[in-house]
Amino acid sequence: MLFALERVSENLIEDMKAYAVGRQGIERLEQMIFSALPFEARGIPGWQVWVAFLGYAVGRETLVQEHRKRYDFLRQIICQELAELQTAKLIRDGLDLTLEANALIALVDGIGTGVVINPEQFRPGQQRYLVQRHNGNIPDITPNWDIIWK
Repeated sequence: MLFALERVSENLIEDMKAYAVGRQGIERLEQMIFSALPFEARGIPGWQVWVAFLGYAVGRETLVQEHRKRYDFLRQIICQELAELQTAKLIRDGLDLTLEANALIALVDGIGTGVVINPEQFRPGQQRYLVQRHNGNIPDITPNWDIIWK
């Protein structure tokens, strides 16, 4: 189980780096978050492994600690991105960056788990919309729900 968690974690970090290349600002952070989401069917197996790991890890302190280490690392990456956005004055000062990183992680975890349980509930357009909505990047016009729900 630990090997499976390691592979999923390594793939996530590699994908986040690849999605961030050549991007700046809020778009960079959004793309990093998007890299973790199962927009396509090929992204679902990694989520299935992660959900299975969580179920198995409950009550096994060594596995829980290993999971926490990976989340701590992920939180550090997101906090760094948020700090850079603050420095660039793209997000407001005074935010608790750890809390904001945790909120983004929780959003991704909720969406990813939702896709594993009920793929029709979170289609790719909906996943993108929810991340952009969280980041305050909501369009000024009423969204075309026919596109978002696909």
